[in-house]
Amino acid sequence: MIILKRLFCAIFLFFLALNISAKEITLATLDSMYGAKNCSQVLIEAYQRLGIKTHINIYPAKRSLTISNSGEADGEVVRIKGVEKKFKNLIRVKSSHCSMESQVYVKNVHFKLEGWKSLKPYKIGIVLGHLYAVNGTLGMDVTKVKTNESLLRMLDRGRIDVAITQTTDALSVISKLKLQGIEGLEPMIAVWPLYHYLHKKNISLVPLIENSINEMQKEGRILEIRNNFILELKSQIKSH
Repeated sequence: MIILKRLFCAIFLFFLALNISAKEITLATLDSMYGAKNCSQVLIEAYQRLGIKTHINIYPAKRSLTISNSGEADGEVVRIKGVEKKFKNLIRVKSSHCSMESQVYVKNVHFKLEGWKSLKPYKIGIVLGHLYAVNGTLGMDVTKVKTNESLLRMLDRGRIDVAITQTTDALSVISKLKLQGIEGLEPMIAVWPLYHYLHKKNISLVPLIENSINEMQKEGRILEIRNNFILELKSQIKSH
């Protein structure tokens, strides 16, 4: 029975693919999350497996969604689950192709990270708008700043003991500013799955790209792309 279901699914996707006329699509993504580049790499390969070339344009976060929802772009590279409730023209691809990972960063401070509660004795820095960090540090000694650059400069100068932000954003800033001695603690303090969205005009593509993402997931390819992305950032830091 399982084999038959898989066969029917494969046949369905094959005939659906025959009806896809698009050989190229244009996706929008936000400029405020460095990790979106990793998510983009996954999607480029996922669509390539379908014979579709992907163009990606970068915009401010809100404008990116507006462009995707209007149909000016074919879809959105990456967003959290639930965006479709407000942006009604977007359809979420159910299979997550990347995740948002956040870490606690320290310099000259050493302790065992055991969840949010272990941060209470320290001076903490977070980025404005990062609600997960706001909620996780309620009642603690917290300084809020506008950018990751400001956050990590404060950590580097000893004005805070720990900084909480997204892993790829932190590594990018550390590399850009050539900061030394800053390290991320394990495990991640927070991890959320992220999703690809397509405009409703491309509804026929949804099951195809979902299947392509699932194949990459099973092969371990998505994890490989993520790990290579992180390693490249870390190697840039070491080369300074």
